[in-house]
Amino acid sequence: MSHHSDDNMLIATSDSFWEPGNYKRTTKRIEDGHKLCDSLIALVQERAEIEKSYAKALKNWSKNWNDKIEKGPEYGTTEAAWKGVLVESERLCDLHLRVKENLCNDIIQQVKTWQKETYHKVKKMQDRVQKTKEEVQKAKEKYEAALQEINQYNPKYMEDMTQVFEKCQEMEAQRLQFFKDVLFGIHKCLNISQDPILPQIYEEFYHTINNADHEKDLKWWSNNHGVNMAMNWPQFEDYTEEFRDITKGSKSKEALPAGSITLINQRPVGEDVH
Repeated sequence: MSHHSDDNMLIATSDSFWEPGNYKRTTKRIEDGHKLCDSLIALVQERAEIEKSYAKALKNWSKNWNDKIEKGPEYGTTEAAWKGVLVESERLCDLHLRVKENLCNDIIQQVKTWQKETYHKVKKMQDRVQKTKEEVQKAKEKYEAALQEINQYNPKYMEDMTQVFEKCQEMEAQRLQFFKDVLFGIHKCLNISQDPILPQIYEEFYHTINNADHEKDLKWWSNNHGVNMAMNWPQFEDYTEEFRDITKGSKSKEALPAGSITLINQRPVGEDVH
């Protein structure tokens, strides 16, 4: 739940910071800040996995459809335009993998480093709070016998706890500003519209489609599969009269002997048959 500060609404109640034990809300906020680092890391990690999965899905989709196009009936420049869709997905795959790497290597490592460097400060502050708490408890135990002493200790208690509170405020301010910077870093990683390669991908994609030329494709088809293909038509050969008998013999149903043919009789066509 979001909380908005309003100085005009501050009212002294039993929930006052100065009441016994109420300082814990302030120190717990620092502990929560440490846990929030873990939550922010988990958030970014999950988004990085989404980017990785999306990139993998694009890669598999591109490979699957490349095989289908290769084996399919499409041809020529139009086939190249089909493949342009796949090229776009492959390059977009690389882009989303880079987003994933940036989230993991830059953002997550940044949060982990800050969390580690800040945690030891929290430990020191917790030790100081505990020491102050123990001193107050000792004074309370002597309350019956030394009421004046504990009253004298109140200013010291307020001074120490004020320092603790101010330190908590300082650390929380650092965390809030750091988280804001990290969220801007996430914005930069995810905002692929600012990546200079993105317009290049779609400009090349556009030109690939624009290069599809149906007239070239139809001409290619005609040259390779249609009426423009070369044809070995039968050539005319002169008929030789002297070999009429051989021609007649070739029409006989009897099988010709294997080997060479010996010419044993020839006569002009005009010769009378007796």
